Amino acid sequence: DEASYNENFKKIKNCYVLDKMLVKCDLARTPIEPCDILTKDLQFIHVKQKHNSAALSHLFSQCKISAESLIKDEGFRRAIVEEAKKRNWDLSFLPVDDSFKAANCEIIIAIICKGTKTIEKELSFFSLLNLRQSVITLRAFNYKVSIKLVEKV
Repeated sequence: DEASYNENFKKIKNCYVLDKMLVKCDLARTPIEPCDILTKDLQFIHVKQKHNSAALSHLFSQCKISAESLIKDEGFRRAIVEEAKKRNWDLSFLPVDDSFKAANCEIIIAIICKGTKTIEKELSFFSLLNLRQSVITLRAFNYKVSIKLVEKV
């Protein structure tokens, strides 16, 4: 499942598991999760197990809201770094001032699913459409974007 998958990244140097770490941002009423995994190379990895279209829709929305908040909300970036300090993590590699540039970051959308099908065969038509629109938006923000299918073991 998603939590077990994310836990594996705790063993990898320069990876920080932000799963369930909620941070306040200006674009949302309630705190949001910046990503599930953050790497020192500024890869923001969002992970979701494919249960249904609603779960994937949540994943794609989370990616867009977090990505937009990273660009527009300096307080959001500061809050991520401050919350990480409470966990004894040093995220000083994440720019909190105007030096933050989406072009220096990669958004990775990781979907855990059964089997080894292609993305076109794995997702429903509307999930594919939603994913496509999300990628277009993320690229318009100037992020690098990757999509990974993770085989459920």
